[in-house]
Amino acid sequence: MPTTFIHLPAELRELVLSFLAEKYAFNHDYLSPLDRRPSLSLASYASVCREWRYVLERTTFSSLCVHIGRLDDFARYVTAERRRRVRHILLHVRLPPYPCDPCTEKESWAVQLENNGNFTKTVCRFFEIMNEWEPEEVCPGGVSLEMSVSSPSDFRNMPFPLWESRRWNMTDIGDRRFLDSALDFIGQDEEARVVGLLRPAYAVTSFTAGAVGRRTIVPGAYGEIISALPCVRQVSLTLSKEQRLLLRNLYFSQFGGYIVRWPPALESLILRGQNNTEWRALPHEVASEKDCGEKLCLGLRNLSPHIRHLSIRDLIKIRELLGPVWPASSEDRGIVPLNPPDLPVYKYLETVDFHYASFMYKSDWYKDSHDFNDQEVTRQWRQNIAFSAARLAMYMPSLRRMTISQRPTMWAGKHRLRYEVGDEGAEIVFSSSFEFKPLEWVLDAWAAVAKRDQRILQVRMERVAADPKDGPIPVVSAVS
Repeated sequence: MPTTFIHLPAELRELVLSFLAEKYAFNHDYLSPLDRRPSLSLASYASVCREWRYVLERTTFSSLCVHIGRLDDFARYVTAERRRRVRHILLHVRLPPYPCDPCTEKESWAVQLENNGNFTKTVCRFFEIMNEWEPEEVCPGGVSLEMSVSSPSDFRNMPFPLWESRRWNMTDIGDRRFLDSALDFIGQDEEARVVGLLRPAYAVTSFTAGAVGRRTIVPGAYGEIISALPCVRQVSLTLSKEQRLLLRNLYFSQFGGYIVRWPPALESLILRGQNNTEWRALPHEVASEKDCGEKLCLGLRNLSPHIRHLSIRDLIKIRELLGPVWPASSEDRGIVPLNPPDLPVYKYLETVDFHYASFMYKSDWYKDSHDFNDQEVTRQWRQNIAFSAARLAMYMPSLRRMTISQRPTMWAGKHRLRYEVGDEGAEIVFSSSFEFKPLEWVLDAWAAVAKRDQRILQVRMERVAADPKDGPIPVVSAVS
């Protein structure tokens, strides 16, 4: 009886090859996403015969990593039926190497210009290639696009001996080399942005850009990329906060201007900001006023009617986001504001998650009490947040869950509001590491929201464990 592989039924041969492809197609998990690419040794077996090629390419082409040196090969080889096998693409912007043993100087203006040229060339070329993909050539569900940026000379890309040598060299500045640099498309300036740089990529339905080490990409560049993805349904961005407050305000205002150009197909939006303050600090709302700018908040409020899931963390001031429904005075306590705002109805919005990182408090609070949360300004501010959230929820007829939480810090503790609509009723939970009791007019507002949803409101208080306090009280207000 024949026992060779070729004599097995076709279904069993395909099953064996699929198992080997899934198990050995990629390198080990401990490698970075850039290095976790399809194994060349496995891909070479695709040339054995047509049967092996079909099975192996189904895996090796499912996830691709491309950069400026591979884009021409990507356009040449990923054609016809191979395009239907591509489900995920990591677009890596590879920046030029630089002297790094040791690295003692920050990036010059000429180096920043060269990096921007590489960024522009890589992204524009990639979108030119993706623009050629026809709808029938795309896999069901579309392609997810991920972006990363680094140079071979960056600290995190070093071989271990060189990394160890640089780590203990006191003259090596490491990632501080590009602390004051930001990648952007060539031709942009601080006064105005040129739009429509990229050709539309209809195949991409998901876009993700996480933290790119210490490298910073100007938020407006992300806005331009999303504008060129007409079929994108999910977007997840981690935006670096510029240390210089005036530039931070400018960058986020430009980003907010791009939101009006984003496609209506967008269903899920996650925006995260990178915090610059430690957990002992107390970022003040007034000191952080350059954090976002009104234009970003306006863009987010106008975008929300098109999406179902919205999450914003450590990016904007909660007071500015809730500004249109914030109580104007102590007499403004109704579920409908005294001056009704011109807000759209967020018809499809189901889940909302707001996470804020700055607080409103009396700057010399430590002189009156060592308990940060035991002061009238902060207590009233938190009541207004809960009340304004209820007002905003009235504009969301499909709302199923809303969460508003503060960033936990040592002196401000932990605080969260969660409203959830279930089959049997609606529940609002206040979770705090300190004594917090919502006032009657706050609960009345949320009862009106539950009544709109044809539910009976249940209120629950939850006390969570507080982190132990150590170190001196922060006297100077911080900026998030």
